[in-house]
Amino acid sequence: MKIMVIVDKWSSYKKEKKCLIEELLDSGYEVILLSVEREPFFDSYNKRYKLFYVSTNGQKYVSGYFKFMVYCLMAYKVLKPDKILLHLSKGTLAAGIMFRLFKNTMYSVIIESLQQVKSKRSIMYRLMYRYIIGRSKTVFFVYNDDYEMADRFKFNCKDRAVLLRSWGVNIEKAYVYPLPKTDLVYMSMPVLCSHGIKCFIETAKIVREKYPKVRFLLSGTLAEESTVLSEGEFNEACESKHIYYIGDTPDIRPYLEVCSIFVQINVSVREGHIIEAEAAGRPILASDHPVNRSLVIEGYNGFILPANDAKKWADKIFLLLENKELKANMADCSRELCGRMHDSRIISKLIKDKLEQKLEITWRM
Repeated sequence: MKIMVIVDKWSSYKKEKKCLIEELLDSGYEVILLSVEREPFFDSYNKRYKLFYVSTNGQKYVSGYFKFMVYCLMAYKVLKPDKILLHLSKGTLAAGIMFRLFKNTMYSVIIESLQQVKSKRSIMYRLMYRYIIGRSKTVFFVYNDDYEMADRFKFNCKDRAVLLRSWGVNIEKAYVYPLPKTDLVYMSMPVLCSHGIKCFIETAKIVREKYPKVRFLLSGTLAEESTVLSEGEFNEACESKHIYYIGDTPDIRPYLEVCSIFVQINVSVREGHIIEAEAAGRPILASDHPVNRSLVIEGYNGFILPANDAKKWADKIFLLLENKELKANMADCSRELCGRMHDSRIISKLIKDKLEQKLEITWRM
């Protein structure tokens, strides 16, 4: 049985999402991966799967999307997959429309973000999403907010929809750590937004004024916006030791081990490291963002807060610093929640099982 997985960038499938590919391979499926990348078109044979990169030569608009659509058609005609799993995004819309035109083509879609269809000027994107989703066998929503918006955009897919809640984390490789006796507040994201850093610095100043021994640690790649936070302001915060910046790090586990509170102040559509912090057993403070609302349960394993109100962040940190029992309970709840809802192996198996179910139904027809 052949399954073709179409994604915007293969690099986005190298971590937690790769667990899905491994689940399909372990179940005996032949997996074909087709991805948009700025590299020459070639096929690279792994021992277990076949990977194709499609170069669009940096073309972001009609010509690039059309080229990707043609390559998808070529791969479909030559390799003849039994099932298509489409990661629906701006870069894969043209391919989705093409497969929608083939009546006998069996495809399902994964929706990681509906950002493209949310603005008032996105009528065309809404129509295209609605058209592609209309005949999708199964619609997988990664996050809860997007799942809830399906009716608002008239996708009419709730009877075929599956909510994943996140991409998950491999619980087997995620260690749970006891809470340290000293207090360290840690924020980490692959890419740090200036709004989040500014709020983090302001929060640190408020907290350290009352509790000077509390440390604030920051890691990740800086995305600088001088209108929000200047280089001088950031350097001043580091030099005055309000925060400690350690740059980007490939492994955040050593820092999760020594922190007692994890915060994520993001304003963009990125999952960040909340799930890793939950797996480690840490209380979470997260900004009021659609992705975060799928990962944190208010009052259970943490708090959801406005991204630009440092006082509210400081108040919740005070609450956890001064109530060790609450902090310990939220830490335990984070680990429980992660194991129950965000285990990547369970999520990948759910996708695989739903794909198999739809395949069997179609064959009987």
